[in-house]
Amino acid sequence: MAERPAFFIQDKKVISKQYTFNWFPGFAVSQKQKFIESLHAAILKTDAHAKPLEVSTKSTEPLGVSLSAFNLKLDNSGGYNVYRHFTIIASQLRLRHAHSGGYNVYRHFTIIASQL
Repeated sequence: MAERPAFFIQDKKVISKQYTFNWFPGFAVSQKQKFIESLHAAILKTDAHAKPLEVSTKSTEPLGVSLSAFNLKLDNSGGYNVYRHFTIIASQLRLRHAHSGGYNVYRHFTIIASQL
């Protein structure tokens, strides 16, 4: 058994609820999708009207895959870096490196929604 949070929007606020569900260990995509299905089943068990969406590259929904940190991109066209577009995950790793000091080359980022 595993316990994970799920997030909802209710009255223009983000609400977090914990859910207990079956854990499926393993690194295969099929195992991760079983894990996702089990979490969604736990959510639907408590709220039949919920519309769970897994936001990751392992999602079975195209929208969830598009919104993952590995696919959603930031635009750096106003910045001074040679790379124009970064994924969110790559930017996060670069920001960790730049956090120790120096010029903030990431201040010009805007989110690109064209691939959604």
